[in-house]
Amino acid sequence: MASQGVEVLAGNLDDPESLKRAFQGANVIFGTTDFWGHMNDPTTHKVAAEQKRTPNEVAFDREVSQAKNIIDAAAATVGTVERFILSTLSDTRKWSNGSLKQNYHFDAKAEAVYYRKASYPELMAKTSLLMLGYYANNWKSFSGAPKKQEDGSFVVSLPIGGDSKIPMVDAAADTGTRPVRSIYPPADISRFIHKSTSRPAAREGAQRCRLVHIVQRVVRDVW
Repeated sequence: MASQGVEVLAGNLDDPESLKRAFQGANVIFGTTDFWGHMNDPTTHKVAAEQKRTPNEVAFDREVSQAKNIIDAAAATVGTVERFILSTLSDTRKWSNGSLKQNYHFDAKAEAVYYRKASYPELMAKTSLLMLGYYANNWKSFSGAPKKQEDGSFVVSLPIGGDSKIPMVDAAADTGTRPVRSIYPPADISRFIHKSTSRPAAREGAQRCRLVHIVQRVVRDVW
């Protein structure tokens, strides 16, 4: 980017002052956090062992802390920033009526939204919340990865019904146009932006894979 004339500034999500310096003079700020980056960090597991907590709980705390730092730094520029876009997810605890309490990678992002609403009403008026669907490439190495069986078939295991529709998004290809269009939206500017390019069911995806690769692919519901 620097070779194309873009000014690149360093910012550390654990260092609020570095974020304030990086955001100074910006008219648009896009903020996102990475729960799974924390889960893959050995430090998270070390802290969890020391505190006798689960790594997921520590990753939750780390993500919420970084999100608050982004929001605090964005609020420091509220007089000049025109749009603050925050990548978020829904509050699983709320929408499950408290029955699901360990979906930490969703709830950390929802917690950040509550913090922004409570702390910075002026920034809230300039905020759009971006909700992306399930990443289409997750099946390669993450959830939904097919596992080969002894008979040569592949089984996909997901914690949802095989016929449930899943909002999917190509994170690399689909995140350019919609967030940019949200910079100058119409009257209701503190709204949610939901982004998905398709809503296939898991069994439908398995059937497509079977047709293309001529293998038997089965979806196994996990309850």
